[in-house]
Amino acid sequence: MPFWNRIRGGGAGRASQAYRSDSVMLPRWTNPPERNTQEWIEAYRTNPRLSVVERIASDLSFAEGKLYRVDENGNEQKLTHHPFLDFWANPNPLHEMSNAALWRLLEIYLKLKGEGYFIMEKSPLGVPVELWPVPVHWVQMTPYLDHPYYTVRLTNGLLMNVSVDDMFVMKDLNPIDPFKRGLGQSEALADEIETDEYAAKFQKRFFFNDATPNLIIGMPKSTPEQRQRFRSEWLERFRGVFQSHSVATVNGEVTVNKVGDSMKDMDMVNGRTFLRNAVLEHFGIPREIMGITESSNRATSEAAQFIYAQNVLMPNLRRREEAINNQIIPYFGNDLVWRFDDIIPRNQEFDKRLLNYHLGPGDQIIIKSEALNGKFVIVKGKHAGSPTGAWKTTIEVKPAPPTPTVVSSGYKVGDKIILNGPVFADSYGNGQGRTFTNRRDTITIIASDLKRAKPYHIGAIGWVSADEITKV
Repeated sequence: MPFWNRIRGGGAGRASQAYRSDSVMLPRWTNPPERNTQEWIEAYRTNPRLSVVERIASDLSFAEGKLYRVDENGNEQKLTHHPFLDFWANPNPLHEMSNAALWRLLEIYLKLKGEGYFIMEKSPLGVPVELWPVPVHWVQMTPYLDHPYYTVRLTNGLLMNVSVDDMFVMKDLNPIDPFKRGLGQSEALADEIETDEYAAKFQKRFFFNDATPNLIIGMPKSTPEQRQRFRSEWLERFRGVFQSHSVATVNGEVTVNKVGDSMKDMDMVNGRTFLRNAVLEHFGIPREIMGITESSNRATSEAAQFIYAQNVLMPNLRRREEAINNQIIPYFGNDLVWRFDDIIPRNQEFDKRLLNYHLGPGDQIIIKSEALNGKFVIVKGKHAGSPTGAWKTTIEVKPAPPTPTVVSSGYKVGDKIILNGPVFADSYGNGQGRTFTNRRDTITIIASDLKRAKPYHIGAIGWVSADEITKV
């Protein structure tokens, strides 16, 4: 049943019980939305400086993830069929409110006002089956002591109390008072954004007609007929393309006064460019992400993608992941966890150097491509033994025979071990790294030739010998 067709009850869940405790830190009164909330959201529609918010929200909306079941030992098993995955794929019965559309809208509210809300419609078993977005300015009252409800004003003007157990909430806490309404990241740019808006409106009026003449010519003691004749002769002599920039002379006492400043005098273009750059710096977004490529090349563009993904998108995505795991996943099971995929682009040149450094003839590699899929053995290629080395010949591969999971040493990939000793950059014992004591980790790779000096790769830290590890 859609949430607007009933009055929401609740008050028995874990979230609502917190508001019935005796904590002295709980707010004693509610908080209405700020006066300018709706106006600020409407500015998003008209001001191009807030297109940064659209870029972040759109890029995050299509982030993909996976559902895992965690056993008692902490091992995670990926699930491909589960009621949560069905709910995630279709969170709303309206076609236009797809998963991507809903999360994009929530991120826009977060960036503008520091708050985002979904009403969770639940099945008779208490499991979420639908998500309904709630604009920030519709939330008229927030929960407070002994009142664990949000008061939401609907489109028909009615007020509805929604239990905190039925509301999915993300909020950027306000440093001044974290118990009040949220603080959007874009609110610090209010002056810059309004200045740009006024500059755009000024330019519009200027090109349309601002009813302001460029010059005022004073003719003391002249009659209306004389002024009209002067204006007619002036226009006849100087109006038109072919008579522009001519020289004018008059007899008698005449004063010429310039009215207002021109676009060039006000440096309008550089002013708006400065505001644009200030907005990008505030959100930490490189210019290339917004299509500004005046002084860019391929290297700076790739670096911009990396900076944008690592410093802007991933922190927001991890925060959303945390909110989903805390507020939605527990309804489907306490042994489940949702993980978003890593969206940071790989450094292909670094991966190539790393491959050259670690592999030698006879090593087994896994190739994933349209042409070759599976495990192969390197036939040619000289192992240089240093990060600056490179393959001296073209790498040739051939299908590798299947290797047993368990090797003669008794270790296998996936074994839990305790490491005591140094790690090395490759299985030949080159490039000694850090030394660890009683570090618990996992064997991730075993070299095909156990006669090498360091045939076991531990976690993501390096290669070791059998003498340095102990099976847990």
